[in-house]
Amino acid sequence: MPLLPKPDLCRGCPAYGDGKGYVPDLVRNNAPVMVVAQNPGEDEEAGRRYLGHDTYESATHEPLMGRTGRMMDQTFLGLAGLNREDVSLGNTIRCRINHSNELPIKRKDVQEIVRFCTNAHRHLRPEGVKLYVAMGEAATYGLTKILHDFNGWRGYLLPYSPHGTPYTPHTNVWTPGPGDIPVLVTHHLAYLFREPEASLPAKRDWNKVQSILDRTWPVPMSPIETNPEKLRWVPGSAYDTEYVPDTGKLIRFSVANPDRSVFVIEWSDMVRYRGESAKVVHQAIAKKAPPFFMQGVRRLSVSECQEGMVSSVLPTALSPMGSEAVSRAASLPSSSDLSGTAMLRVRPQASSQAGIYKNSRGVRPDLWPIPGYGQIPVWAVPDLSGEATIGPRSQSSNDEAPGVVVQALQYWAGILPRPSRAFDEGDLLPLSIVGPNVVVALPYLAWILPRGPLLTTDCTMYAHACIWSGKTAAEGTKSGGGMAHDLNFLGSLYSKINRWKHLSDLAPRLYSGGDAIGTMDVWDTGLHGGIKGELARDPKSAWVYENLQKPLIPIIMRAMATGIATNPEAVKVALQDITMTQTGYVHQAQAYAGWPINLRSPKQLAYWLYTVEGLRVRRGKR
Repeated sequence: MPLLPKPDLCRGCPAYGDGKGYVPDLVRNNAPVMVVAQNPGEDEEAGRRYLGHDTYESATHEPLMGRTGRMMDQTFLGLAGLNREDVSLGNTIRCRINHSNELPIKRKDVQEIVRFCTNAHRHLRPEGVKLYVAMGEAATYGLTKILHDFNGWRGYLLPYSPHGTPYTPHTNVWTPGPGDIPVLVTHHLAYLFREPEASLPAKRDWNKVQSILDRTWPVPMSPIETNPEKLRWVPGSAYDTEYVPDTGKLIRFSVANPDRSVFVIEWSDMVRYRGESAKVVHQAIAKKAPPFFMQGVRRLSVSECQEGMVSSVLPTALSPMGSEAVSRAASLPSSSDLSGTAMLRVRPQASSQAGIYKNSRGVRPDLWPIPGYGQIPVWAVPDLSGEATIGPRSQSSNDEAPGVVVQALQYWAGILPRPSRAFDEGDLLPLSIVGPNVVVALPYLAWILPRGPLLTTDCTMYAHACIWSGKTAAEGTKSGGGMAHDLNFLGSLYSKINRWKHLSDLAPRLYSGGDAIGTMDVWDTGLHGGIKGELARDPKSAWVYENLQKPLIPIIMRAMATGIATNPEAVKVALQDITMTQTGYVHQAQAYAGWPINLRSPKQLAYWLYTVEGLRVRRGKR
């Protein structure tokens, strides 16, 4: 069919060109959903419908008639409980700019075209639409004005706010009200031809359509409790922490419980609640003393500890080593000489404390006391000979006065009274909780949790990496399509609430609360049964997670604390050599090509290899 002329509405648009190639929206008034793509493809512009197997038929010009539209009809509309006759279809830009597929939304001129086309044709949108599905960056920009954070918003909802309407700042965890029209942000289906791994998140997005129409997803964010006195930990709690990366200083932490109660506690409030001893410990932590781990310790002795201190402190101090390092010290008085004790070989023994957690098969090997990550600088560090002493450090090795350090030790040993009522009498033990990245957040539990419970911790990031191991978080985040493992991406698949990660600066407490309840949803209370449900359906991945990945957590923590020894000056020299060599190869390639070819560009490399050099393309199964 011939190209359609552009209407008068298009005059003045930078893409008006020769005034041909227009594809109007397919408007069905009172259809609940409108799917908005980027711009017409070659098939839509030419007026032909793709039938599969490289066959076509002539048809009226309408959006999504090519390969992308066929995939939408056959797969994705069905996931949404819809068919093509149930939806309106449209494009953000209603022509192929210069009859080409080139449409980089990052270009300023393309953004101008999106704004013009959206504003000019906005009144032609269907009546009665309850949900827009924005496929890709251009559609998201046209319908919501969001441009620079598409990958972050994919899988979540934004309010319908097209160009030509007032801008609405996104300062909350948005849940559509009765009069709101939400926009579901998802991948353009054409993207899946290039990135097949993006199919899973795309399918999860379309699966949400009926829940959005029914107003059953997303659910409102729970009210946030900030009073430390009301904080409660229960089995199934999820937690997260916010801290200063340079100093390790804890800013706040958040807890969500299965009843969807959310607590966000500022550390300053916790200090006031717990008293002066907590302040002492916090000040010591902020000094970034070397983390304490018992690696390399062959002999251990006790020095200057008060009665009862060893029995409470030592198991906590050793806990990062895992169950092998849970010491029999709980059964020993403070005066005991532990010289010669092989700390990495000691198994827990029955005692007034450790015996509580025994069952018919003995002490659970997957449980350990509250991890004392060692950033409280009161435990002795072993010297080169493998000798170590637990007790207050000497004035020469510690900035804190001995008396202050002893006070801090007493506090964490439970000798000083702790007013915390986070646990009631008779609370179930052990405590099983989950975090988004336990390697980072787990150390802070030694300061946050009340003394006493044994705990197991699950990690959403590591668990998801076991199920979907093909992509790293960085790869998935950069491409937008890969299987990332960060909480924002996982929340787009499993969480019951809408996006919260954009609030880190706008509403920090709301952001922290979202991290906690989002983590809980991602693990087991959210969509599709969460990651825990997927592990149950995939026993092989579950085995890898339980038997390989989780035992690595304390090892990774030790490695992070130890770090990697480097020679900065040698690194600088090596980096200069590598950079010079790389630059030389680039200049050589450009000289050979005769033009400034970008070796990082697959498109430019393909042009040179296949068009200029005539390299044969090998076709067949990958």
